[in-house]
Formats: sequence, structure tokens, C-alpha cells
Amino acid sequence: LLFYMTLEHPRVQLREDSSRVQLGLDVVIAPNAGAIIQPLRATADVTAGLRYDPAQGAFFLTDPVVQKLGVEGVDENRTNAINTALSKALSAYLAERPVYTLSGFDHKQRMARMVLKAVKVERGELVVELGV
Repeated sequence: LLFYMTLEHPRVQLREDSSRVQLGLDVVIAPNAGAIIQPLRATADVTAGLRYDPAQGAFFLTDPVVQKLGVEGVDENRTNAINTALSKALSAYLAERPVYTLSGFDHKQRMARMVLKAVKVERGELVVELGV
């Protein structure tokens, strides 16, 4: 492992002109333990699709795209390399981890799991498909 990447302070927006989730993140990129290099700080604007998995009762962000990346004190070539690494890390991370899972213990969330079939972003709103 060459470095650790920490995603902090997520900011989510649904825009009327997009069918994707807009996500702002603060990113801390730290070298592997033992390195003497200081962590890098960055901000990233990302868009992603939204998918609901009825079997898990879980919401996932899909196909993330880094739209803008600003890294403090780093030139454009290194920023592009960090952008590539961040894109790969986000894709791998989000594919395995839901951003939210409906609880099987809460009565209202259990009922929602029973009828919720799909969800999408449309004109700045979440549109849900219900069925039995």
C-alpha cells in the first residue's frame, strides 16, 4: 500500500439539470506509515449515479466521475495523477459499500424495504418506484 486516502465532509446536491448525484468531498492523501512526507489536502467535485439494491435494502453510488480536483501545493501533472488514483479508489470503494442501508429492525424502514423497488435522480429530486 503506497498511500491512504480519507474522504471527509461529504456535501450532496441533487441538481435539476442532472440525473446524477453531485458530491463534494474533502480528501486527505497520506503516505504509507513510516514515510516522512506530509499528507496532501484536496477538494473534489464528483458526480455519480444512484442505484438501489432491493435484496440488501441498500443505496449505492455508481460510476463516479471526478469533475474537478484541487490539491493544495501540487502542480497540474501531479494533480492529474492524483485524479486518476482518486477515480479508481472511489469506484472500488463505492462498488462495495452502500451509502445508506435501510434497517431491518426499524418498523418504518422494514416496510420501506418491502415496497421500494428502484430509485433514481430526476430533475433535482429522488424518484422512487414502489411495488409489492
